[in-house]
Amino acid sequence: MRKLLIAITFMLSMTSIAQEQFKLTETESIPTQSVILKKDSTKTAEELYNLTLGWINEMYKQPDEVIKARTHGEFIKINGSTNFYVKTGVGRVKRMVKYTITFKFKDGLIKMSVIDASTYTPPSQYSSGGWHDAEFHRRVVLKKNGKPRKALNEMNNQLADQAESEFNALLKSLLDFEGSVVDESW
Repeated sequence: MRKLLIAITFMLSMTSIAQEQFKLTETESIPTQSVILKKDSTKTAEELYNLTLGWINEMYKQPDEVIKARTHGEFIKINGSTNFYVKTGVGRVKRMVKYTITFKFKDGLIKMSVIDASTYTPPSQYSSGGWHDAEFHRRVVLKKNGKPRKALNEMNNQLADQAESEFNALLKSLLDFEGSVVDESW
């Protein structure tokens, strides 16, 4: 019986490591998640590295400014930004989000990790504003009396939905990217 429990635990841990999309829960959040992509088992780590560089060049307007670090054939670190929109009692509020993603490569595999995220709050009469660390999650935030903070929880869920959507769209575009053929005749 004990061996069966150990085998089941091992298999469950292996399936959670091999997930192919970001999924936020009460315990899982961004920027702490990593996703391992099974791109192509016939490609070497260096080929996947070059393919990812091609994807970055196509995906971002200024790829040289987006790429912050790289080790040939092993590692790429990028900084990007996007906008999230949150419904509030006043209307839709735009949240600017900056993120840092790392890519690590092995033969046939790409590991994508969101290692940092921050959001911008504009200055107001209540706050000096500025950039602050962000954690996108689905945890319930409670008041001092133990009741849920409805508005804050709704906003956190909206941000979590958009974070999942944004980072999963990046994953999908990387998985779908086949590289471009350069036409030398021009």
